[in-house]
Amino acid sequence: MPAPSQGIAVAGLDPGKGEAHWQGFLLIQDMVPDNSKRPFEAARSIQPSCPMPRPTIRSIALAAKVSNCTVSRALRGDTHLSAGTRERIQGLAHEMGYQINAYVSSWMAHVRSSKTDISHQGCLAYLNCLKTNSPLTAFDTPRRQLSGATARASELGYRIEQLAVYRDALTAPRIHQILHARAIKGILLPVSGQFEAINLPFDLYACVAIGHQITNPAVHHTMICKACDELAKLGYRRTGLVIPDDTDRRLELRPSSAYLGWQHRLPKARQIPILMQDGDVGDTEKRFVEWCRRYRVDSLLGIDASSGVKSIRTVAERNFRVPEEIALVTLDWHNAKAGVAGIDQQHELVGAAAVDILVHMLNNNVYGIPDTPRTTLVEGVWRPGASAPPRA
Repeated sequence: MPAPSQGIAVAGLDPGKGEAHWQGFLLIQDMVPDNSKRPFEAARSIQPSCPMPRPTIRSIALAAKVSNCTVSRALRGDTHLSAGTRERIQGLAHEMGYQINAYVSSWMAHVRSSKTDISHQGCLAYLNCLKTNSPLTAFDTPRRQLSGATARASELGYRIEQLAVYRDALTAPRIHQILHARAIKGILLPVSGQFEAINLPFDLYACVAIGHQITNPAVHHTMICKACDELAKLGYRRTGLVIPDDTDRRLELRPSSAYLGWQHRLPKARQIPILMQDGDVGDTEKRFVEWCRRYRVDSLLGIDASSGVKSIRTVAERNFRVPEEIALVTLDWHNAKAGVAGIDQQHELVGAAAVDILVHMLNNNVYGIPDTPRTTLVEGVWRPGASAPPRA
């Protein structure tokens, strides 16, 4: 009997089993003489046992006795169908072994991202909850986030419409009415202290919150450690943190925890307690100056380190030589803060990441407040500046 030739394997399946297999890809173990000139023709004569046909939307529709469209909507979680219909069809699809075709889903996402005609773009809402009549462009953090979100949305075939909730005195029913009239299902929520006042029926929308429940910039714990590390590289040995107490509490004590954790690695003689403020540094200037001198602070971390009558920078410059005696670092760096060193939280990327998540939710019909929320962090980067030069 002629020796079998080497098996023809696809996608790394093992030809050593000595039999034909069908596991999504075809494996042929042929019985072809070694001197055969056309082994593939001989191999074709051996047919593997054919598997059960893969379930399709049409076959599920026939089994469920509904239309193809109804099956498609049920599998996408369309809330316009009754919960009972969705669950019945989804359960039947699971029993039949139906799986979403990732290639088709990817292609449909590509089709949407390739749209250039504005009239065919989808629309996302950006709820501006700032309690002010000033335009959003007057505030660095939300301005940068909206800029990044708008650019990314355009790449994905969407546009963003901004709703000024407090400036235009928009009530929750009015917001819902506007969103419904404009067929907007996706909402970007730049979260602030006023977030609780928005009582929308969130179960009807895909929502992504940007930031924490605080009017000041969100300060991630990694930002604090990164800033301390960069100052240490520059030669600073006694870095202090000044932060409002309410800011730390609203951020779930993350800034203070990160700073104390970083300080714990230092010798006890170099550890500096946090200066917690009830308000602006300018309101307790004497206490601030005494703290700096008592602990021989050579560098300061703060959120408002660039401007303002009562800011850390203004008060520090009034009592010390900056940066010769004390260097200043802001935890929320912006281009407008000329000469100030600090952590750039890359708010444009934060806005873009929020849009990516929101579009993914819309593509998969994920609406409402999730049972288990997910948090996505964008890494901040160090921006050098004249306020914190290298120390000799």
